[in-house]
Amino acid sequence: MIHKGANRYKVVVGNGEFSLPPEYQRVEYIEGTGTQWIDTGLILKESTVFDVRFYEVNIPENPVPTKRTHIMGLHDSPIRYRIRRIESDNFYFLYGNSTSFYWSLGLGGMKNKLLDFHYSINKFTLSVVGGNTYEKIPESSYTFAQSNKTISLFWNENIGDQYFEGRFYFFTAKENDTPVRNMIPCYRHSDGVAGMYDTVNDVFYTNQGTGSFVVGNNVYGGTFTVPKTV
Repeated sequence: MIHKGANRYKVVVGNGEFSLPPEYQRVEYIEGTGTQWIDTGLILKESTVFDVRFYEVNIPENPVPTKRTHIMGLHDSPIRYRIRRIESDNFYFLYGNSTSFYWSLGLGGMKNKLLDFHYSINKFTLSVVGGNTYEKIPESSYTFAQSNKTISLFWNENIGDQYFEGRFYFFTAKENDTPVRNMIPCYRHSDGVAGMYDTVNDVFYTNQGTGSFVVGNNVYGGTFTVPKTV
């Protein structure tokens, strides 16, 4: 569900300004508890680059192998560009239109870590906030595969994976260096509904599932550094 916004005020964020309407309160994050998800409405293009920060709250100690978790991305079999947890401490980024293209992000110690993921057609980067950064250059045989499916957060209706029980702190994207999404966690004052407000298009993206998102602490002004999308 989306809602248009108006009557803006300015807040500084990292490498620029964004604005939220006064009807909305910015928060540190939104957290899914296993039944919520957001459709960003964004179709991934060859020129798209994006950045996302997430943290998994509930990671089963002994997950059922067939019950994998969709964290974010798109799935349009056989095309997929998405972050998925397959094992209790192992994230994968799957990309392209072949099952042979994937990057294991496990690398040990990903549990209870705040993670930044950067995507471009030429390079994928995973950074542990305050820790190490890991990079992946796609195989030379890889070519971009176009899909008309949109990127989703927390769950994807086109695949039978489990919901992501965790937090999103931001989702930003550009096409040909032009911003197309700058999605900030927030809630609406009038009814307390939580979601992510896209300051590029003045759209409030809310839960497409059931229940409600948990929200982090209110954030008032100040500076929050979003990694620069390059």
